[in-house]
Amino acid sequence: MITNLEAWEGVIDGKDDDEKHEIIIEFVSPFATLAINMPYVIRSRFIYSVAHLCHQANKIKQIKWVDDLPLDDEIYFDTADKYSTLWKRYKKLKLALEKISSKKFQSDTYDFRNKYNHRYSPRIELGLTGLVTRQVGDDGKVSYGFGYTKPLKIDRLLPSLTYQHANSLKAFEEYRKLINEHISAIGQA
Repeated sequence: MITNLEAWEGVIDGKDDDEKHEIIIEFVSPFATLAINMPYVIRSRFIYSVAHLCHQANKIKQIKWVDDLPLDDEIYFDTADKYSTLWKRYKKLKLALEKISSKKFQSDTYDFRNKYNHRYSPRIELGLTGLVTRQVGDDGKVSYGFGYTKPLKIDRLLPSLTYQHANSLKAFEEYRKLINEHISAIGQA
């Protein structure tokens, strides 16, 4: 997706807004939307997998192991933390996972993922969103603010996506090491 966005950036460069608009809607926005959402998806899937794998691997380390893993839709980072305490390699994996879809990435993308799924996300390359915002003051009074959220420019987005990709690869390497720790412990049992 990063490579596709780099290519489309070159295509729209130098075009007027009308020409850009058609290309962005048809080709750029779908790639950008998926690319921006993927770090959260990747991190969530690692967390889900780690919670399950460590929970099952704990059978060999705990004398009174209990199958008490929460249901799949209730598995979050704290679940993975709870079931991974017996595994030395988890700490490095957790550090790697914390860099994926981090607060910085959310800020760099104007909280695109959250807004895309729950409100109106920033546009890609052209257009403004967030023109009116509702605010409640400390005194409980409601007010409305007027402003806007600038579009996400591809040249601003690419470094953040590239960093997220690198973090995902690092997390995968740490995940592999955790799995090897499980395999080793199972082999010794």
